[in-house]
Amino acid sequence: MLTTLAPFAGALLLLVAILAPGHLLARLWIGLDRRNPLVLLLSELALGASAWVVVLFALASVGLYQRAVLLVLVLAGVSCAVPAWRLRKRDEQTPGAPAEAAAAADGVSIDDVSGQNAQETAASPRLARVAEVALGVAVAVILGALFIHTLRPDISWDTNVYHLTLPRLFLEHGGFYAVPQNVYSHWPLATQLLYGAALALQGPVTAKLVHFGFGLATLGCLAVLTGRQAAAFAVALFLFNPVVLYEMRIAYVDLASAFFLSMALVAWKQAESSGSERMWRLIALCCGMLVAIKLNGLFGPISLLLALAVVTYRTRGTDAQPPQTARLTLRRSALVLGICFTFGVVWLLKSYLLTGNPVYPLFWETFGGPEWSAQLAEQHSRWQQSIGRGRDLTDYLLLPLRVITESDRGYDNFDGAISRVWLLALPVALLGAWRDRLSRVCVLTVLALFVSWSATSQQTRFLIPALALLSIASARELSHLLASVAANLRASIQLAAAAGLAVALFMASWVYVRQVPGLVGDLVIHGDQLPERVEHPVYRFIDDQLPKDARLLLLGTNHGFYVRRPFVADSFFEASQIIDRFRHLPDRAGAREELGRMGITHVLIDSRASQMPYPPSLSDALNDPAFSQPIHRSQDGRFIVAALRTAAGS
Repeated sequence: MLTTLAPFAGALLLLVAILAPGHLLARLWIGLDRRNPLVLLLSELALGASAWVVVLFALASVGLYQRAVLLVLVLAGVSCAVPAWRLRKRDEQTPGAPAEAAAAADGVSIDDVSGQNAQETAASPRLARVAEVALGVAVAVILGALFIHTLRPDISWDTNVYHLTLPRLFLEHGGFYAVPQNVYSHWPLATQLLYGAALALQGPVTAKLVHFGFGLATLGCLAVLTGRQAAAFAVALFLFNPVVLYEMRIAYVDLASAFFLSMALVAWKQAESSGSERMWRLIALCCGMLVAIKLNGLFGPISLLLALAVVTYRTRGTDAQPPQTARLTLRRSALVLGICFTFGVVWLLKSYLLTGNPVYPLFWETFGGPEWSAQLAEQHSRWQQSIGRGRDLTDYLLLPLRVITESDRGYDNFDGAISRVWLLALPVALLGAWRDRLSRVCVLTVLALFVSWSATSQQTRFLIPALALLSIASARELSHLLASVAANLRASIQLAAAAGLAVALFMASWVYVRQVPGLVGDLVIHGDQLPERVEHPVYRFIDDQLPKDARLLLLGTNHGFYVRRPFVADSFFEASQIIDRFRHLPDRAGAREELGRMGITHVLIDSRASQMPYPPSLSDALNDPAFSQPIHRSQDGRFIVAALRTAAGS
């Protein structure tokens, strides 16, 4: 049981270490807004996480990204909690901030987007409150189920390939280095750097809880931007999507992207309602984090800036002097793009210094780079373009409908499912964009994001930030529509809608909810043994039996988190670097020489390797008993470990 609670305690410790400096930065850099504690908390999280990423990047760049250093950094962050708490208490004892400025151009404030005045809200029928509570309880139960799943020590596919494997390797090597044949190691890895701190504290479960926390923070942004009347609807719309439910319980990065994009909108709304230009610093920082999280993260800030420019021009173009409006827009855009450039260029520079290609392995024909080739570049491009449902004009016109109705597992089905509820909710969001300023920003941002998404890899998980914004627009419009209905009828509609949404939400998440009793039993009864049970025994054999200087080639698998010896593996099988490396070798002798040049002493062979078109030269070399000798076969028949006789005779 203690094994189960320790990762949660580690996550709480890391959260405090992030929030405390975030509070101090909020005071020094953007000012405080005590009117909405949730907005303040989310601002502290965004500022603190950004500051942590900057520091972690610097440590990894100079060889100090080590467990001992990160533990000291956590303690330093936690020590900031005392002055932050004292400052907060002092603020609570001082007179409150002035009343909020007049509502923004859409006629609603950030804390009341329902269009109802306080008197009407106070007189709302009991049925309406029952509806809110019912849907809120359903959301809480489902989030609780996902939290239990997060406590499981098992990790998912891409997490095993790089999301957690790379920070583990960086911790072992003291920072950034050219991980053999791992393309992902050269991409922006802001969230993974935070995962490294979680690994230093406790382990993979703590890292999973970090991503779960970003998911909760995204839900907090939805609540802030929709208000109490519609918060549960927005959260439900977001959680309806299977791809969101799946990612809430694993250590990926898309919920972090969703949080920073949604938080940028929260900061913009605060800037609009308070007139504070300093909130644009937070907007810029959130956009910079989007660039630091993913290689295609720049699409988010550009989409948001385009949407804000359109809305600003439409709203103020006739009221303010056009030159003033243009200068203000340019100054704000320059700030955002400047921060994005700063956050992005350091990752591009790191990639350039390690590979000679700032966007390795993309544009290989122009920049080049190691462990890549023109054939691999063509295979990678063809694979990415094959994800989704085609790239001709008809496919693009049908894409919005297809991604709703046909998304599911598998690359042909966008590699992840979103809810068909968007067949109804999307028109509501579009209606809201017609008459609500914030909804208009959300929909225009989503439109620009969708265009960029359709032209690149059409994986639904890349749409998670867009789904968050659509949930905001849909929930706000639903609230506006309900506000126009008579109070008694509105309460009945709310209750019926809440009941229907609660049932539908349980159906969407039932695959996770139904497993909770068994998971709780495992965590309580077998908690101490679960980490060993999820780690395949072959990795313990490698850890215990192979020499410390062993270097493995992984065939049929690229899961390296539990491989605690140096290894070489494919980044992705669809553009296999191993196949490309051995393709042109004439015979087994050439393959043996290449393995010797690579320093390979052992091979870990997954049963899936039989499905891979490895070149005959490599297969013949590994089937030669004079060169390759199996030394371990796993009991389930999945893995074989073979020792090699290299040219050096080892």
